[in-house]
Amino acid sequence: NNGTVTAINAGDATITASCGGQSASCSVKVTKPASTYTFSITAPSGLKAGGAEGTMSYSGPGSNGETITGVSYSSSNSACASMNGDKIKPVSAGKVTITGQATFSDGNTKPSSVEVTIAAADVKKSLQISGTSSIKVGDSTTLKATVVPTTDTVTWASSNQSIATVVSNTGVVTGKAVGTARITATSSSKETA
Repeated sequence: NNGTVTAINAGDATITASCGGQSASCSVKVTKPASTYTFSITAPSGLKAGGAEGTMSYSGPGSNGETITGVSYSSSNSACASMNGDKIKPVSAGKVTITGQATFSDGNTKPSSVEVTIAAADVKKSLQISGTSSIKVGDSTTLKATVVPTTDTVTWASSNQSIATVVSNTGVVTGKAVGTARITATSSSKETA
């Protein structure tokens, strides 16, 4: 008697009001609450800062009959990982929350979030030696090592100390006798040259 409409089940209904021999009708669409829908997102694994993009995926809506018509994604920290459609771009190492918002065919929406860990970028490693490759007996020369990462230490060794010696922490080579010796540098990252 007061026009209050109560939803019972999902579907369409026609509401009719009558008064003094006159009547009017309107259509009412009842949808299921979004809380009853199934929707979850999953992030790709192995994301590294500055590395390749990954693709987000989702599952749902289960057996409720509705379909997902679209999913939009957002990042809690674009300095760590940014979103472009369903593509996640790892920017810097850290943790970030990615949220997906699903839109269902009946107009309902439902969010889902997942925490994503962006690993630190791989450290490039290299070691190169420069300097003279020929000295006279009794003379000395200093070989130079260019190493990445620059915080690495370098250890030097000679394949034949009767021909040429090398100071292990400086790369100073001294000729001892006529012949050939191989001087090897090894970084603390296990690179050799």
